[in-house]
Amino acid sequence: KSKLGLYDNKYYARKLEIKKVDNQERNLFFELNHLHGDTNSLFAFGLYKNNELIQCISFRKHKEGLEIARFSSKLNTNISGGFSRLLNYCNNYIKEQYPNINKIITYCDRDWTPIYKNSVYYKNGFNFIKDSGNILKYVDNKNNVYSRQKFQKHKIKDMFDDYNNENVNEFL
Repeated sequence: KSKLGLYDNKYYARKLEIKKVDNQERNLFFELNHLHGDTNSLFAFGLYKNNELIQCISFRKHKEGLEIARFSSKLNTNISGGFSRLLNYCNNYIKEQYPNINKIITYCDRDWTPIYKNSVYYKNGFNFIKDSGNILKYVDNKNNVYSRQKFQKHKIKDMFDDYNNENVNEFL
């Protein structure tokens, strides 16, 4: 619906409140609203409407500085200017809390934004470095999307009652 511009709710970022998001709220928000669910992070900030989190960004450590770990809006919701408002706020927070950090990186799923110049990252000053290639994903019969990491060989044995080393290739 988002790619078609169909939203149930539309807000302007300047009219929303920015607050730090605790780990529990961040986890629940991304599990419900981000294609890949949540991931560990150092900190997260969000845009709130009447104390309801409707957009969130989280950061984690990266060997080159900090990485935007997740960014998402609430399902069926568009926040005009949300990413840039959160990014600017977080830049100030990073300068205060992490003064030795001078680089923020991110990755994006180019399945959703095949032309990188159309991405919210590029439009907010990030440089495109390279395409890391296709990312294998699995989709079930309810259109739930799973990353390839969930189906790594060493994890599969815990997913099936009838798993054994002899029939492992049947699962792959």
